[in-house]
Amino acid sequence: MDRDRRFNPAESGSLMQSYFWDVILVPEEIARVFGDRRLSYRTVIILDEIAEQIGQAKLLENAKRLGVRNDLNIRSILTALSTGDIATDQGDKIRLVAMKKENYVRLYSPEISKLRRTLPQLERQLALAISLLALTP
Repeated sequence: MDRDRRFNPAESGSLMQSYFWDVILVPEEIARVFGDRRLSYRTVIILDEIAEQIGQAKLLENAKRLGVRNDLNIRSILTALSTGDIATDQGDKIRLVAMKKENYVRLYSPEISKLRRTLPQLERQLALAISLLALTP
């Protein structure tokens, strides 16, 4: 494996905060999931966000369970690393994205024109889902 994809815990405080010149170092267990693909800066930032959300230990556990996944695209790998499960075909039909410094969620869907007509209903359903997940007090 390339030196820029290795991780030395003695040189790093948190998961993705080690730097070797301009290269961000990623734990080998996580880099292995992506196979021979090079990781973009954006992918590494997303990995860091996942580590903050679920914890470094859980992220490493999910990575070890997944093994090398040359059969999945980057988005599917990131989802699997975050959830611990490989996404079903639903991931290709609808996708929610929230970047770290944004105060909103983006919704991507090939059916967006149909969804526009039902936004109030979708908002209520999303509010219910969030409350069921106990994400709000």
